[in-house]
Amino acid sequence: HPGERICIGCYRSIEEIGSWSQLSPEQRREIMAELPQRAPRVQKRRGGRASRLPNLG
Repeated sequence: HPGERICIGCYRSIEEIGSWSQLSPEQRREIMAELPQRAPRVQKRRGGRASRLPNLG
């Protein structure tokens, strides 16, 4: 999500994703515990191009 700078799939920030392999297990657990609270901050796109096309059927 460009506005929130959060992945809409995993809800981690760009910085968290980039540094994930260097984080300790405790740091990863702390981030994972916060992720459900981040979900409302991003709105997933629904439908894509197909939802904008007229229904021909």
